[in-house]
Amino acid sequence: RKEIDWLREDYDVTQGRFSPDNRYVAYWSNEADVDKGNVYVRPFNASKPDAPPGPAVQVSKEGAIGMITWRQDGKELYYMTRTWDVMAVEVSTTPTFKAGEPKKLFTLPGPLPGNPMQWKNVSQDGQRFIFSMPSR
Repeated sequence: RKEIDWLREDYDVTQGRFSPDNRYVAYWSNEADVDKGNVYVRPFNASKPDAPPGPAVQVSKEGAIGMITWRQDGKELYYMTRTWDVMAVEVSTTPTFKAGEPKKLFTLPGPLPGNPMQWKNVSQDGQRFIFSMPSR
């Protein structure tokens, strides 16, 4: 496999996660506000990976720090906010990408050890979450 330079811009882009059908990429970026990142989704065409990416859809509303995960059926996205809220957003990928309003599932007693940008701790069905909690 050959790496591609898919999204090179004047802002930060990290945590890319392919949708289960591989037609979209969810990612964290500070493209709208250099001081606050959010979750975005862009279309991805595997048959033309060098083509310019399509327009971004902002999924998060109040910022995000990581834990971007797709539910296995591609109908929901999860992420964590800067205030340690675990959020869920209903999404549709057919025929085009559409995102609903983010809903808070629960709040963690943050900050937690580790790097939320690297966390992938949601079960495939979105029913279970696992976090390493500090002992008190």
